[in-house]
Amino acid sequence: MSEELEKNEKEMDEKTNRVYEVGLLLIPNLATEKVNEEFSSIKSSIEKSGGKFISEESPYLRPLAYTIVKSIDTKNQKFDNAYFGWVKFEIDTANLEEVNTALKSNENILRFINVKTVRESTYTPSRQISQPSIGESGSGDLDSVISQSEIDSGIDKLLVE
Repeated sequence: MSEELEKNEKEMDEKTNRVYEVGLLLIPNLATEKVNEEFSSIKSSIEKSGGKFISEESPYLRPLAYTIVKSIDTKNQKFDNAYFGWVKFEIDTANLEEVNTALKSNENILRFINVKTVRESTYTPSRQISQPSIGESGSGDLDSVISQSEIDSGIDKLLVE
């Protein structure tokens, strides 16, 4: 039994490729044309480190939940908007630190997060549940609408003194 465990551990050590997803915020000072160039540059640094792409979403400008301050050219700048994009890729865990170093050194990245994930897409689109509007109840008429006096009398019945 212990030989089987050792064999499984060796196989796991040999197979060190994992799937990661990096989400990043690019500074909004970039010209619209430069955003895609910067995103391509980030992807090429991942590829140079041995990463194989699975999926991605190109950056788009969006408001931030809170103001982020970043020091650029020895001056603190405040940002309320940023370009958000993400890349899902597979890479050898030994090369992951190389990717993180490249992302940290990029001055156009406001923030980034790199998380371990799964290859399959876990995104599920939200379903819209339609609620019937007034008068669309099963009967199709407005007789089922309760008046304010009926509500008040019902509340009075519920109150016990």
